[in-house]
Amino acid sequence: MESFTNEFLLKIAGLIITLLGIIVPMYKFISEKNLKQRDLRFNTYHLLIKDLVEPDKETGKIMLDRQIATCFELRHFPEYFELTRRILCDLYSQWGQDTRNERILKEIKYTLKYIKIYNYTFFIFLRAFGFDFICKPIVNTLIKSYYNYNSYNDELMNPL
Repeated sequence: MESFTNEFLLKIAGLIITLLGIIVPMYKFISEKNLKQRDLRFNTYHLLIKDLVEPDKETGKIMLDRQIATCFELRHFPEYFELTRRILCDLYSQWGQDTRNERILKEIKYTLKYIKIYNYTFFIFLRAFGFDFICKPIVNTLIKSYYNYNSYNDELMNPL
């Protein structure tokens, strides 16, 4: 009986050591990949902010359509929503006096509304349980109804 128990314990110990030999490198690989992904998202976010507020290097002008697209893309960085909200609120205040900025101001309002809706308790609850894939389509639908999507598109398509 003793030899059976010792033999059984040796097999279990061998199995544990083998599993650790697989799990530790896998954990290291996933950790490094997540770190690289976070770094990439950090750099991308800061490039978007730069595109939003700095003029083009070649022309020295700020491209309105690029700013609008950048403002829209900021919605894909929920980990930076707190900072994005502050930046966009400040830009809205700064750019609000110039009538030429009407289109970017609309996009700023839509992005701020998106951030507000995305941070509703209901969506936080869903994301906590891994249902992020459900949240984005719902928030997008709510945003489209918020800014009357069809009339906004008609306004842009028929500027004359």
